[in-house]
Amino acid sequence: MKIPNRKQNKRNFPCVPLSDNKTEYAFLRIPFPEEKMEFLGILFYLAVLSGLGWLLLMGLRRRAYSGIGFAALLLITLAGGAPGVLAGLWHYTGKPGKESMMLYECALMTPLLLLTGAFLFFTASAHGLRLDPVGFLAANRWLPVYAAVINLVTLAAFGLDKRAAVKDARRTPVLTLLLLCLAGGALGGLIGMRVFHHKTQKNYFTVGVPLMLLWHVLLLLLAMNL
Repeated sequence: MKIPNRKQNKRNFPCVPLSDNKTEYAFLRIPFPEEKMEFLGILFYLAVLSGLGWLLLMGLRRRAYSGIGFAALLLITLAGGAPGVLAGLWHYTGKPGKESMMLYECALMTPLLLLTGAFLFFTASAHGLRLDPVGFLAANRWLPVYAAVINLVTLAAFGLDKRAAVKDARRTPVLTLLLLCLAGGALGGLIGMRVFHHKTQKNYFTVGVPLMLLWHVLLLLLAMNL
């Protein structure tokens, strides 16, 4: 950021340079470091993309769930507009349904994967990538216990839902199965899909559950490097 003149800046407001990267405007007496201005720029960029995602979703309505509309919203989500897409989906559809589930998953998993991957990259760049899963799990004994329980519960839920589908009995809600996978049971969910041949034709399972498993792996790597 260019330091304004000691007497006045280009808007004719008197200012006093405080350091190489900070200027205090006398009419406000508030410092404006470069880092804050960059942060505000990022917030503005994300707000614009989120607003664009909201408006596009409201304009497309049901056409947003497939074809060009879905591709456009996916691009906006990848670029950083996931909050607006999620807010628009909740405003338009409320609770996720089978029709909107894939878009919900993409709008949720994209920022989770990007943020976790970015944190892992910067942490590994600063301190080097540490890979010691045995030592990490030994120091956090609750984690393998939790992982085993949630994956067994998820596997059982897929098996029970498959049995209910065959017998035309009461089914386990799709959202419940996906939330179990998101909570740490993605591996159990994938095994259940293969073993019971269940939910293998639904893209929000065949795409969404592997994305959740990838996120869990990134989280584990990040936790080992913190």
